[in-house]
Amino acid sequence: MKVKHANFYFLLVLAVFLVESFLFYFFQDIPIWLEEGARDLLLILIAFLYLKADKVSVRDGIGFRRIRWSTLGWVALITFMVQPLSSTFYELSTRFSPDFLADAEDMLFTDNFFIDAFTVAALPGFFEEFVFRGVLHHSYLRSGRKLVPVIVLTALEFGLFHMNFTQFSYAFILGIILSFVMESAGSIWASMFMHFLNNFFSVFENMVFEWNSDVAQFLPLQYLNYDTKEAGILTFALTLICTPLVFVVCRKISANEYRTIDYRRQVRGEILVREEDLVLEKNGKKQRIFTFSLILALVICLGMCVFMHFALSMTGTPAPAEEVPAALPGFVKWL
Repeated sequence: MKVKHANFYFLLVLAVFLVESFLFYFFQDIPIWLEEGARDLLLILIAFLYLKADKVSVRDGIGFRRIRWSTLGWVALITFMVQPLSSTFYELSTRFSPDFLADAEDMLFTDNFFIDAFTVAALPGFFEEFVFRGVLHHSYLRSGRKLVPVIVLTALEFGLFHMNFTQFSYAFILGIILSFVMESAGSIWASMFMHFLNNFFSVFENMVFEWNSDVAQFLPLQYLNYDTKEAGILTFALTLICTPLVFVVCRKISANEYRTIDYRRQVRGEILVREEDLVLEKNGKKQRIFTFSLILALVICLGMCVFMHFALSMTGTPAPAEEVPAALPGFVKWL
């Protein structure tokens, strides 16, 4: 897909999500799974039309390629390994901004496990990867850009798309890892599976809490927090240990998919897109990445983050910077 079309598509997705959140208050009788499913299906069909107009196949434009079943096992391992890092950045974000998730939890979950698994894990896992690691990531690469800058940009877009500072912090980091997972496997199915599994952990934990809160205390992920000094030390230590290993496992995935050489070349900054597959301007120059549509979308997302920050601050949510848990390392306290 052309970059200008991909960026406009991102702006369109953002606009649809904002309009939907506004209309939700007027049409609350519509089942959430039907509402979100119809929305995502419509936006996916629009993306397919853009791909067809730009004469780009779905396989090349989105990255739908078959992967080995054993690769999914390595992806699942990475998903577990990234949890301490997510917890650390989540804790950091709540030091500087009101905890959006604490207020939004009632809106995210229903009393039905299967509906929650569909709306919180399956739909976002597929659709958000389709947009960010699919449409945007591949469009930027096909414009002749290097891998690492593309990963950082799409992770920034992914983080800001959540439109609150709480989720932005760890969504940005998670977006970077999702891109590396996708590229190491050579398929968007890998990042979709990781995204689904990451969100499914929350759904499963919520189900266990609803069933028996005492049993929920034994879930492994419950110990990844900074509520006590001991838990904080454990979480921070696991963050330092597991984060480098994530990229080691990515190299294992690339070997499992017979992509070791290509993956290493991309990480080193080589452009592997064939010359005949590059999408250039009519004058033969590279397409501009920061088009008006992208800049407008980023400004709207950032504006919503600021709005949510002050809106939550005015509702009586305790200021996160008032007290820093003793469990946080010294350099975090200094920040």
